[in-house]
Amino acid sequence: LPVPPAPRVSLSESRSPPEGDTTLFLSRLSTIWKGFINMQSVAKFVTKAYPVSGCCDYLSEDLPDTIHIGGRITPRTVWDYVGKLKSSVSKELCLIRFHPATEEEEVAYISLYSYFSSRGRFGVVANNSRHVKDLYLIPLSAKDPVPSKLLPFEGPGLESPRPNIILGLVICQRIKRPSGAGELDKVEEKRTRPQTQEETEVSVYPKVSVAPQSERKPPRFQVGSGDMAVSTTPPGTPPP
Repeated sequence: LPVPPAPRVSLSESRSPPEGDTTLFLSRLSTIWKGFINMQSVAKFVTKAYPVSGCCDYLSEDLPDTIHIGGRITPRTVWDYVGKLKSSVSKELCLIRFHPATEEEEVAYISLYSYFSSRGRFGVVANNSRHVKDLYLIPLSAKDPVPSKLLPFEGPGLESPRPNIILGLVICQRIKRPSGAGELDKVEEKRTRPQTQEETEVSVYPKVSVAPQSERKPPRFQVGSGDMAVSTTPPGTPPP
């Protein structure tokens, strides 16, 4: 008996569905920021940030040209902090994702992802602006579910399936606040912000009161002197 021919599979059928194509998914979103992510002795690369959940309108102005990572922190410490902020009237959460700006930047991007993922830690950004109170970098594996503390999404969310990605959890100061919220914010700051614990590997929680610029001392996790550290590690350099 003649053997029936095998069914033909078109190129479009063999590829991932459109919603799983990261490039296509991101092409439908607006880039809210582009700049460097730098962690000394680990990786430095050019990246773009895209919205995932929450209000990200002001991040294009609030995020610095170079995001300096000052150290690591345990996920449990961050999730405890986030849980206390759910009822905050002066702060809001915003979730973004970072994506390599070019194919050449992917090596360094993956190096940074692997650095945090293999250690079970999140990254702590050292140079936040006035409106950005805290920024944590979260490695999210393609196989892992989205942490429940980040759900439900209020925005474009993430594609499915998706690659290993680095998320940015931004804790922002609300722009529009009722009168008297300044004092309320100070009370909340003391109540909700976790103190540096033994398992927290970098001092990431500055005091509420800020000294004048002339008296301000650099934090102990500051990278180099200002932006001079920006050019020390060329993009694409893998960690030692």
